[in-house]
Amino acid sequence: RGLAARYDFATRRMEPVRRDTIEQLGLCPGDRVLDIASGTGKSFALLRQAVGPDGAVVAVEPVAEMMDQARDRVEREGMHNVTLLEHAAETAPLEPASFDAALFMYAQDVLQSERALERISAALKPGARVGIAGFKLMPWWTGVANVYLLAVSWRYFTSFRNLRRPWTLLQRHVPDLRVRDTFFGSGYSGHGQCHR
Repeated sequence: RGLAARYDFATRRMEPVRRDTIEQLGLCPGDRVLDIASGTGKSFALLRQAVGPDGAVVAVEPVAEMMDQARDRVEREGMHNVTLLEHAAETAPLEPASFDAALFMYAQDVLQSERALERISAALKPGARVGIAGFKLMPWWTGVANVYLLAVSWRYFTSFRNLRRPWTLLQRHVPDLRVRDTFFGSGYSGHGQCHR
């Protein structure tokens, strides 16, 4: 909650990864896309550009302070086709098989929740595209580098599960998930299709 006011500035270095991850989703005009753990809405403009005026962006974010920032962004920029759901991913009211794609940008906590992933998977159409990006630990032999990464990142998530491979649980729903390193191995970006 305390990070919301400075979140856009603090995460500015992630923008190239955000742009690439969204581009690799292959969104088309008219698509409906889920933005999971959407934070302050930094992905909205890129997602809207891809889905066009006839498409839709549905943002799921549980933190009220983050959602306040997102709401201001939507109102300020006249984003008529963005719907904001202030819910945890585990409880968000999502219609089954109604989305063409889902984006998980730095959504460590959601990726470690089997209940959330089941709910999101059920909301995706068969073959829906999934894009992920986030923080991960570097190889064990980097030693001090991982200590530093944890020191600067721990406030952004509550689950330390699977930090070497944060996408482990998601692969049950996206078996063809392809992941590559970013930021010299301290981050990742990946894409695949949902099969259920």
